[in-house]
Amino acid sequence: MQVGIIGDSQSEGLAPSLVPRLQRKGLEVTSTMLVRGMSLRSLLASSSLTAQARAVAGSSPDALIVILGGNNRIENPTEYAALVDRFLSQIARLPKEIWWVGPAASRHSIWGPRHARTRAIQSQVLPARADITWIDAWPMTRSGVEFAPDGLHFTRRGYATWAPRLADEMPPSAPLGLLLGAALLGGALGFFLAITR
Repeated sequence: MQVGIIGDSQSEGLAPSLVPRLQRKGLEVTSTMLVRGMSLRSLLASSSLTAQARAVAGSSPDALIVILGGNNRIENPTEYAALVDRFLSQIARLPKEIWWVGPAASRHSIWGPRHARTRAIQSQVLPARADITWIDAWPMTRSGVEFAPDGLHFTRRGYATWAPRLADEMPPSAPLGLLLGAALLGGALGFFLAITR
């Protein structure tokens, strides 16, 4: 299964630990776009970022992992839903699966409350959509994950702790052994049909 990742600075920190974990699940990461400070609104407002995101989505035929939300400044669920609609229509061509990761927990005095608000909005908007699987990152980063001094990001060890928790929430693909078994069975069946004709 081929997947792409579009995300902000959290995805940049996660990628070195997350990508190998996804590969072990049979998810091949074919393309990434990891931009510090990017929000859903700023992505859609920039023709350059939109083009880059469209390229990532286009090279990832099966699924797209979206890690955006930490830089949001949106208070209105209706406004957020409209931005999600634009994202899906302009960038993520369905029926590709969309796995949307919510904002991580934060100890930052300003961004912590913003992350909480964004999480609340996403929890209203995203799970109601049949075309998106929403993954709540808050519980998996609230404790046991080492924060960086800014209280917003995580240390390398913190991202390495978060990555397997997040990978476990991604839908699994068929195990390699099962795929090989199916291929061998199919080959044997074809051979049997050929010699019995």
